[in-house]
Amino acid sequence: MCMLFLELCDDPRPDGFRLVLASNRDEYYRRPTDHAHCWEERSSVIGGRDREPGREGGTWLAVDTAGSGRLAMLLNVMGAPSLPDSRPRGSLVADFVRGDERAQDYVHRVAGGGLEYSAFHLVAIDLKPSGGLWHYSNCSPEDGVASPVTHLRSGRLALGNSLVQQPFNKVTAGERRFHGILEQCGRRGQRDRLVQELVALLKWDHEHFPDERLEARAAKGNFRKEQLPKFSAIFQRHPNYGTRTHTIVLVDADWRCDFYEWTLGEDRESPVDPDTSRWNLVHQTFQLQPRP
Repeated sequence: MCMLFLELCDDPRPDGFRLVLASNRDEYYRRPTDHAHCWEERSSVIGGRDREPGREGGTWLAVDTAGSGRLAMLLNVMGAPSLPDSRPRGSLVADFVRGDERAQDYVHRVAGGGLEYSAFHLVAIDLKPSGGLWHYSNCSPEDGVASPVTHLRSGRLALGNSLVQQPFNKVTAGERRFHGILEQCGRRGQRDRLVQELVALLKWDHEHFPDERLEARAAKGNFRKEQLPKFSAIFQRHPNYGTRTHTIVLVDADWRCDFYEWTLGEDRESPVDPDTSRWNLVHQTFQLQPRP
């Protein structure tokens, strides 16, 4: 039940941001995960990594800080059947950020084989002036039919584990709150307040229920009705599953990139307990170098 809110601007005002991104990763507490770090095979990439056997090295969100900057994010889709022989989805983000392919070309290539994976949303961004955001989902309201690849040069995007065409209540409510945050403090001089407000958004545990779209998607999967009110919140907390990671990425008009990631738990060897585990922060700043 992950969440993604972002705003992209290809021509920001001097005190503004090229990118504001806020994301939650929700996962089983027992799933082994590396905290955000610079990757050994490509040191310009920063992000957490999955260590689940058979899924090692995949990721849900990572940033390549070389050049103008590139990043990608992955979300699953609720209620879609899990394919028995599907390819690991976490490799979709990892392969993009450690490669050199343009976001446009990469996402279209993934779309060509999208039905080899269980249902997902993929977002890939080239921050260079000629780039932009590319989104693809292999799931749509018509079962078995993928959504088209879409392009965004400037604008706002909100995604959850719902279909783009049928967002859950928490996606639309979260987008409204995200917009309000940017209106109030979306300037470089208020960076600290902006981060504080975005973290509060990611920790928002209000239940946006009832939600007919969430209930319809849940009916397609293995979900109990009594679970659904909690699933309607942006911040997830269940006995064995919940929000484990908050990520915020800010890129200002002068191409300064701030990467913040809070992860629940000490390290991948320690069990995660939502009652006792601490949130650990990784914050790194990079100076991107714009390219045409």
